[in-house]
Amino acid sequence: SAVSSAWTPKIGEESVEAWIIFFVVLVALLVLDTFYLAPEQGTSISTSTRRVYMHCLIWVFLGLLFNVLVWVLMGPDLGLAWLNGYILEYLLSMDNLFIFIATFRTFGTPEDAKYKALFLGILGA
Repeated sequence: SAVSSAWTPKIGEESVEAWIIFFVVLVALLVLDTFYLAPEQGTSISTSTRRVYMHCLIWVFLGLLFNVLVWVLMGPDLGLAWLNGYILEYLLSMDNLFIFIATFRTFGTPEDAKYKALFLGILGA
């Protein structure tokens, strides 16, 4: 196998500290998304293309930053495996966009409610 099965993370596989760090980072990212990246509630103006690109770039950057962490803590084999999985999941998520568009058009979802629907759907997944 190209992926090394014997790796020793610096934090530890079942470390309480690792779980605490995970949940703190998760909450911080949810706050970032909810209060900074989300469009203002009640606005009927559609989100600008620039804002959508910036939103996407921020999340891709954070994913790649995490990949660097995996690479450093677990080695290049697992770092590359994580990167391949990230790229594959990103590409597979593209088909969901067509489902979202079809669903929103079918039910006539107002523009200002789409972000909240997507956010709650992703959070629930």
